[in-house]
Amino acid sequence: LLSLLIEAGKPIMDRFAPSDRDLLLLSTTKGEIQHLDQGVEQVYLYKLADQLASYFGFQNSPLVISNACVSGIQAL
Repeated sequence: LLSLLIEAGKPIMDRFAPSDRDLLLLSTTKGEIQHLDQGVEQVYLYKLADQLASYFGFQNSPLVISNACVSGIQAL
């Protein structure tokens, strides 16, 4: 999932350099649930968001919104 999020975000982030006032907002309903029993960190959305924010150079902690099918609307 991390590689998919990086690929999806790259076109935007190639034109945008995050400042100290910006934060990453990750709004989703699902992490890597197929890995729940394997100890993969990306199963936890806050860990996934931390890795994504770090990859793109965000200085602030990311915000995760995850509330079933309304996550996208709540993010807006």
